[in-house]
Amino acid sequence: MSIPQPENNAIVQFAGRNYPRYALQHGIHCVPVDEEEEQRYDEVNDVLQKLFGDGIDGVILPEAMRDEERLDEGAEVLECGYGKAAWIDKLLAYRPDADVTGIDIFTGQGNSDEDDDDEDEEEDAGIESFIRRRWNLNASFREDTSDDHLKPETFDLINSRLLADGINADRWQSYVRELYVLLKPDGWLQMVEGQALFQSDSGRDAPFLSRWWEWYREKMIQMRKNPRIASQLGTLMTNAGFKDVHYHVARLPLGSWDPAKAQLGNQMRDVVDQMLIDVSLYPFLAVGKMPREQYDNLIAGARAELRRPELRLYFNMHVAYGRKSRRGR
Repeated sequence: MSIPQPENNAIVQFAGRNYPRYALQHGIHCVPVDEEEEQRYDEVNDVLQKLFGDGIDGVILPEAMRDEERLDEGAEVLECGYGKAAWIDKLLAYRPDADVTGIDIFTGQGNSDEDDDDEDEEEDAGIESFIRRRWNLNASFREDTSDDHLKPETFDLINSRLLADGINADRWQSYVRELYVLLKPDGWLQMVEGQALFQSDSGRDAPFLSRWWEWYREKMIQMRKNPRIASQLGTLMTNAGFKDVHYHVARLPLGSWDPAKAQLGNQMRDVVDQMLIDVSLYPFLAVGKMPREQYDNLIAGARAELRRPELRLYFNMHVAYGRKSRRGR
Protein backbone atom coordinates (compact mmCIF):
# COMPACT_ATOMS: atom_id res chain seq x y z
CA MET A 1 0.00 0.00 0.00
CA SER A 2 1.43 3.35 -1.03
CA ILE A 3 2.11 5.98 1.62
CA PRO A 4 0.27 9.33 1.23
CA GLN A 5 2.51 12.21 0.25
CA PRO A 6 2.22 15.89 1.28
CA GLU A 7 0.51 17.87 -1.46
CA ASN A 8 0.99 21.38 -0.10
CA ASN A 9 2.40 23.46 2.76
CA ALA A 10 -0.86 23.84 4.66
CA ILE A 11 -0.38 24.56 8.35
CA VAL A 12 -2.54 24.32 11.47
CA GLN A 13 -2.20 25.82 14.92
CA PHE A 14 -1.78 23.84 18.10
CA ALA A 15 -1.14 25.43 21.49
CA GLY A 16 -0.34 28.73 19.80
CA ARG A 17 2.32 27.30 17.43
CA ASN A 18 2.21 26.64 13.67
CA TYR A 19 2.61 23.04 12.47
CA PRO A 20 2.45 21.40 9.03
CA ARG A 21 -1.02 19.88 8.79
CA TYR A 22 0.42 16.80 7.08
CA ALA A 23 2.88 16.23 9.95
CA LEU A 24 0.16 16.10 12.59
CA GLN A 25 -2.16 14.00 10.44
CA HIS A 26 0.51 11.34 9.93
CA GLY A 27 2.59 11.63 13.12
CA ILE A 28 5.78 12.66 11.31
CA HIS A 29 8.19 15.19 12.86
CA CYS A 30 5.47 16.92 14.89
CA VAL A 31 7.53 20.05 15.50
CA PRO A 32 6.51 23.69 14.87
CA VAL A 33 7.61 25.41 11.65
CA ASP A 34 7.27 29.03 12.73
CA GLU A 35 9.94 31.72 13.07
CA GLU A 36 10.77 30.61 16.61
CA GLU A 37 11.62 27.14 15.38
CA GLU A 38 13.63 28.53 12.48
CA GLN A 39 15.91 30.27 14.97
CA ARG A 40 16.40 26.97 16.81
CA TYR A 41 17.32 25.21 13.57
CA ASP A 42 19.98 27.84 12.90
CA GLU A 43 21.36 27.44 16.42
CA VAL A 44 21.42 23.64 16.18
CA ASN A 45 23.29 23.79 12.89
CA ASP A 46 25.76 26.29 14.33
CA VAL A 47 26.41 24.06 17.36
CA LEU A 48 26.92 20.97 15.19
CA GLN A 49 29.31 22.77 12.88
CA LYS A 50 31.41 23.94 15.83
CA LEU A 51 31.30 20.45 17.35
CA PHE A 52 32.47 18.70 14.19
CA GLY A 53 35.20 21.15 13.19
CA ASP A 54 36.09 24.58 11.87
CA GLY A 55 34.92 25.76 8.47
CA ILE A 56 34.17 23.12 5.88
CA ASP A 57 35.20 20.35 8.32
CA GLY A 58 32.01 20.98 10.29
CA VAL A 59 29.81 20.77 7.19
CA ILE A 60 31.30 17.92 5.13
CA LEU A 61 32.26 15.17 7.57
CA PRO A 62 34.13 12.64 5.37
CA GLU A 63 37.61 14.06 4.82
CA ALA A 64 37.72 12.53 1.34
CA MET A 65 34.83 14.79 0.25
CA ARG A 66 36.36 18.08 1.37
CA ASP A 67 38.56 18.50 -1.69
CA GLU A 68 37.01 21.27 -3.79
CA GLU A 69 37.17 19.08 -6.89
CA ARG A 70 34.79 16.54 -5.30
CA LEU A 71 31.94 19.06 -5.10
CA ASP A 72 32.66 21.41 -7.98
CA GLU A 73 30.37 22.36 -10.86
CA GLY A 74 28.02 19.52 -11.74
CA ALA A 75 28.39 17.71 -8.40
CA GLU A 76 25.07 16.58 -6.91
CA VAL A 77 24.21 16.79 -3.20
CA LEU A 78 21.05 15.58 -1.45
CA GLU A 79 19.85 16.56 2.01
CA CYS A 80 17.11 14.48 3.62
CA GLY A 81 15.05 16.52 6.07
CA TYR A 82 16.47 19.92 5.24
CA GLY A 83 14.17 21.84 7.62
CA LYS A 84 14.98 25.53 7.23
CA ALA A 85 17.98 24.80 4.95
CA ALA A 86 20.63 25.83 7.49
CA TRP A 87 23.04 23.03 6.47
CA ILE A 88 22.46 23.64 2.76
CA ASP A 89 23.12 27.34 3.19
CA LYS A 90 26.45 26.56 4.88
CA LEU A 91 27.41 23.99 2.26
CA LEU A 92 26.77 26.35 -0.63
CA ALA A 93 28.77 29.07 1.07
CA TYR A 94 31.80 26.77 0.73
CA ARG A 95 30.84 24.89 -2.46
CA PRO A 96 28.67 27.32 -4.48
CA ASP A 97 28.89 25.30 -7.71
CA ALA A 98 27.29 22.16 -6.28
CA ASP A 99 23.73 21.30 -7.32
CA VAL A 100 21.73 20.66 -4.15
CA THR A 101 18.36 19.00 -3.65
CA GLY A 102 16.54 19.18 -0.32
CA ILE A 103 13.74 16.80 0.69
CA ASP A 104 11.23 17.43 3.46
CA ILE A 105 7.52 17.04 4.13
CA PHE A 106 7.24 20.84 4.44
CA THR A 107 8.92 23.27 2.05
CA GLY A 108 7.35 26.55 3.18
CA GLN A 109 7.93 29.20 5.82
CA GLY A 110 5.17 28.39 8.32
CA ASN A 111 4.39 31.97 9.28
CA SER A 112 0.85 32.06 7.87
CA ASP A 113 -1.91 29.63 7.00
CA GLU A 114 -1.63 30.34 3.28
CA ASP A 115 -0.05 27.79 0.96
CA ASP A 116 1.97 29.89 -1.48
CA ASP A 117 5.14 28.29 -2.79
CA ASP A 118 6.09 31.39 -4.80
CA GLU A 119 5.93 33.50 -1.67
CA ASP A 120 8.04 30.93 0.16
CA GLU A 121 10.76 31.24 -2.46
CA GLU A 122 10.72 35.03 -2.18
CA GLU A 123 11.07 34.87 1.60
CA ASP A 124 14.00 32.49 1.16
CA ALA A 125 15.95 35.11 -0.78
CA GLY A 126 18.72 35.08 1.83
CA ILE A 127 19.23 31.34 1.42
CA GLU A 128 21.38 29.95 -1.38
CA SER A 129 19.37 28.47 -4.27
CA PHE A 130 18.56 24.77 -4.24
CA ILE A 131 15.86 22.38 -5.45
CA ARG A 132 13.06 21.72 -2.94
CA ARG A 133 11.07 18.51 -3.00
CA ARG A 134 8.14 17.54 -0.78
CA TRP A 135 8.37 13.85 0.10
CA ASN A 136 7.59 11.63 3.05
CA LEU A 137 10.82 9.70 3.63
CA ASN A 138 8.83 6.80 5.07
CA ALA A 139 7.86 5.97 1.49
CA SER A 140 10.27 4.26 -0.86
CA PHE A 141 11.73 6.57 -3.48
CA ARG A 142 10.61 3.95 -6.00
CA GLU A 143 7.02 5.04 -5.37
CA ASP A 144 7.76 8.45 -6.87
CA THR A 145 6.29 8.42 -10.40
CA SER A 146 7.00 12.07 -11.18
CA ASP A 147 9.21 13.01 -14.12
CA ASP A 148 11.87 14.45 -11.82
CA HIS A 149 12.05 11.52 -9.39
CA LEU A 150 15.37 10.73 -7.73
CA LYS A 151 17.42 8.34 -9.84
CA PRO A 152 20.05 5.74 -8.84
CA GLU A 153 23.70 6.77 -8.85
CA THR A 154 22.93 10.50 -8.94
CA PHE A 155 24.51 12.00 -5.83
CA ASP A 156 28.10 12.57 -4.74
CA LEU A 157 27.13 13.36 -1.13
CA ILE A 158 23.97 12.74 0.90
CA ASN A 159 23.34 14.42 4.25
CA SER A 160 20.75 12.87 6.59
CA ARG A 161 20.33 14.40 10.03
CA LEU A 162 17.89 14.74 12.92
CA LEU A 163 15.17 12.49 11.49
CA ALA A 164 14.54 10.24 14.49
CA ASP A 165 11.05 11.65 15.06
CA GLY A 166 10.22 11.59 11.35
CA ILE A 167 11.17 8.14 10.11
CA ASN A 168 9.25 5.11 11.34
CA ALA A 169 11.15 2.43 13.23
CA ASP A 170 10.57 -0.21 10.54
CA ARG A 171 11.70 2.09 7.71
CA TRP A 172 15.29 2.86 8.74
CA GLN A 173 16.95 -0.20 7.22
CA SER A 174 15.35 0.20 3.79
CA TYR A 175 15.83 3.99 3.96
CA VAL A 176 19.61 3.68 4.34
CA ARG A 177 19.76 1.00 1.65
CA GLU A 178 17.93 3.31 -0.76
CA LEU A 179 20.35 6.15 0.00
CA TYR A 180 23.13 3.74 -0.99
CA VAL A 181 21.41 3.19 -4.34
CA LEU A 182 21.05 6.95 -4.93
CA LEU A 183 24.79 7.56 -4.45
CA LYS A 184 27.26 7.48 -7.30
CA PRO A 185 30.04 4.90 -6.91
CA ASP A 186 32.58 6.38 -4.47
CA GLY A 187 29.91 8.78 -3.12
CA TRP A 188 29.44 9.34 0.60
CA LEU A 189 26.54 9.33 3.06
CA GLN A 190 26.81 11.25 6.33
CA MET A 191 24.26 10.87 9.14
CA VAL A 192 23.79 12.73 12.42
CA GLU A 193 21.18 11.95 15.08
CA GLY A 194 20.81 13.06 18.68
CA GLN A 195 19.46 11.00 21.54
CA ALA A 196 17.43 13.09 23.97
CA LEU A 197 18.48 11.03 27.00
CA PHE A 198 20.12 13.53 29.33
CA GLN A 199 23.05 12.12 31.28
CA SER A 200 25.06 13.41 34.22
CA ASP A 201 28.84 13.35 34.50
CA SER A 202 28.44 13.81 38.26
CA GLY A 203 26.19 10.81 38.80
CA ARG A 204 23.49 13.01 40.33
CA ASP A 205 19.84 12.62 39.49
CA ALA A 206 17.91 15.07 37.31
CA PRO A 207 14.36 13.86 37.99
CA PHE A 208 12.51 16.34 35.77
CA LEU A 209 14.75 15.71 32.75
CA SER A 210 14.51 11.96 33.38
CA ARG A 211 10.72 12.17 33.47
CA TRP A 212 10.74 14.28 30.30
CA TRP A 213 12.82 11.62 28.52
CA GLU A 214 10.56 8.79 29.66
CA TRP A 215 7.51 10.61 28.30
CA TYR A 216 9.29 11.46 25.07
CA ARG A 217 10.50 7.88 24.62
CA GLU A 218 7.03 6.46 25.21
CA LYS A 219 5.33 8.91 22.86
CA MET A 220 7.87 8.27 20.10
CA ILE A 221 7.27 4.52 20.37
CA GLN A 222 3.52 5.14 20.36
CA MET A 223 4.01 7.13 17.13
CA ARG A 224 5.98 4.19 15.62
CA LYS A 225 9.40 5.84 15.96
CA ASN A 226 12.63 4.48 17.46
CA PRO A 227 13.91 7.00 20.04
CA ARG A 228 17.25 5.15 20.25
CA ILE A 229 17.95 4.89 16.51
CA ALA A 230 20.96 7.22 16.84
CA SER A 231 23.12 4.47 18.34
CA GLN A 232 22.40 2.19 15.34
CA LEU A 233 23.62 4.48 12.53
CA GLY A 234 26.93 2.70 12.02
CA THR A 235 25.29 -0.73 11.91
CA LEU A 236 22.64 0.47 9.46
CA MET A 237 25.30 1.77 7.09
CA THR A 238 27.42 -1.37 7.32
CA ASN A 239 24.38 -3.57 6.66
CA ALA A 240 23.50 -1.44 3.63
CA GLY A 241 26.87 -2.18 2.06
CA PHE A 242 28.82 0.99 2.81
CA LYS A 243 32.62 0.83 3.00
CA ASP A 244 34.98 2.78 5.25
CA VAL A 245 32.16 3.30 7.77
CA HIS A 246 33.06 5.64 10.61
CA TYR A 247 30.86 5.95 13.69
CA HIS A 248 31.40 7.90 16.88
CA VAL A 249 29.50 9.60 19.69
CA ALA A 250 30.20 13.27 20.35
CA ARG A 251 29.41 14.41 23.88
CA LEU A 252 27.96 17.90 24.20
CA PRO A 253 28.06 19.45 27.69
CA LEU A 254 25.01 21.48 28.68
CA GLY A 255 26.23 24.68 30.30
CA SER A 256 29.72 25.89 31.19
CA TRP A 257 30.76 23.13 33.60
CA ASP A 258 33.36 21.79 31.11
CA PRO A 259 35.96 24.61 30.79
CA ALA A 260 37.20 23.23 27.47
CA LYS A 261 33.74 23.58 25.92
CA ALA A 262 32.17 26.32 28.04
CA GLN A 263 31.01 28.53 25.18
CA LEU A 264 29.67 25.63 23.13
CA GLY A 265 28.04 24.18 26.26
CA ASN A 266 26.19 27.39 27.01
CA GLN A 267 24.98 27.58 23.42
CA MET A 268 23.81 23.97 23.46
CA ARG A 269 22.05 24.46 26.80
CA ASP A 270 20.05 27.31 25.27
CA VAL A 271 19.20 25.13 22.26
CA VAL A 272 18.00 22.30 24.52
CA ASP A 273 16.06 24.77 26.66
CA GLN A 274 13.88 25.54 23.63
CA MET A 275 13.99 22.00 22.26
CA LEU A 276 12.33 20.65 25.41
CA ILE A 277 9.16 22.42 24.32
CA ASP A 278 9.41 22.25 20.54
CA VAL A 279 9.72 18.47 20.24
CA SER A 280 7.32 17.62 23.07
CA LEU A 281 4.45 20.11 22.89
CA TYR A 282 2.31 18.11 20.48
CA PRO A 283 3.40 14.56 21.49
CA PHE A 284 2.85 15.19 25.20
CA LEU A 285 -0.34 17.28 25.07
CA ALA A 286 -2.14 15.86 22.02
CA VAL A 287 -0.86 12.27 21.82
CA GLY A 288 -0.18 11.66 25.51
CA LYS A 289 -3.09 13.79 26.84
CA MET A 290 -0.88 15.28 29.54
CA PRO A 291 -2.75 18.07 31.41
CA ARG A 292 -1.35 21.49 30.50
CA GLU A 293 -0.53 22.39 34.10
CA GLN A 294 1.41 19.15 34.53
CA TYR A 295 3.26 19.83 31.27
CA ASP A 296 4.19 23.37 32.26
CA ASN A 297 5.49 22.15 35.63
CA LEU A 298 7.53 19.42 33.93
CA ILE A 299 9.12 21.88 31.49
CA ALA A 300 9.84 24.42 34.24
CA GLY A 301 11.53 21.76 36.37
CA ALA A 302 13.56 20.41 33.44
CA ARG A 303 14.71 23.89 32.47
CA ALA A 304 15.77 24.60 36.02
CA GLU A 305 17.89 21.44 36.05
CA LEU A 306 19.63 22.56 32.84
CA ARG A 307 20.94 25.55 34.80
CA ARG A 308 22.44 23.56 37.66
CA PRO A 309 26.16 23.25 36.82
CA GLU A 310 26.75 20.78 39.64
CA LEU A 311 24.70 18.21 37.68
CA ARG A 312 27.29 18.30 34.86
CA LEU A 313 24.69 17.36 32.25
CA TYR A 314 25.53 16.34 28.71
CA PHE A 315 23.79 15.32 25.50
CA ASN A 316 25.07 12.78 22.96
CA MET A 317 25.20 13.34 19.21
CA HIS A 318 25.76 10.21 17.11
CA VAL A 319 27.70 10.55 13.86
CA ALA A 320 28.26 8.07 11.05
CA TYR A 321 29.51 8.31 7.50
CA GLY A 322 30.47 5.80 4.85
CA ARG A 323 31.38 5.37 1.19
CA LYS A 324 29.67 3.50 -1.62
CA SER A 325 31.99 1.04 -3.31
CA ARG A 326 33.62 2.25 -6.52
CA ARG A 327 32.25 -0.84 -8.26
CA GLY A 328 28.70 -0.07 -7.22
CA ARG A 329 26.59 -2.93 -6.05
